[in-house]
Amino acid sequence: MITGSRHRLNAQCEETDINVDGKTIKRVDHTKSLGLTIDAQLFWPKHVDEIWKKAFSAIGALKRVRPFNSTDVAVEIYNALILPHFDDCSPVWDCMSGYLSDKLQKLQSRAARVITKSPFDTSSNLLLAMLKWEKLSLSRRKTGSFNYVKTLNELAPE
Repeated sequence: MITGSRHRLNAQCEETDINVDGKTIKRVDHTKSLGLTIDAQLFWPKHVDEIWKKAFSAIGALKRVRPFNSTDVAVEIYNALILPHFDDCSPVWDCMSGYLSDKLQKLQSRAARVITKSPFDTSSNLLLAMLKWEKLSLSRRKTGSFNYVKTLNELAPE
């Protein structure tokens, strides 16, 4: 995979061949590495789609078991099965567009509605405050900045 801006990628020859030990490596537009789906322009839409599918499915499962559990148990299910999808490697892919960030935020709001048994038209900001949750974009930035500061101050593992 060759990465770069859309203009640089379009300016390059479509048939750029990369050879290693006399073998041609097939060019791809995206690839998966360590759980991240990386595309050639580093815009992250394919990665966000993967997160969306996994989290949407888990929210559906939470919705099915919600009538049988307390709010505290539902929050624990969210923390165990859904939140990790939003946080995994987020310092790497957090530089995404507002559209993609909003797409993930809608899922968190949907989970909050399921947990609180609220109707669709209930304000998501009210539900997040009630559950004492931060919006995902704020949470990702805090986590990423915190890890970066720990690394700079030599507090992170080698």
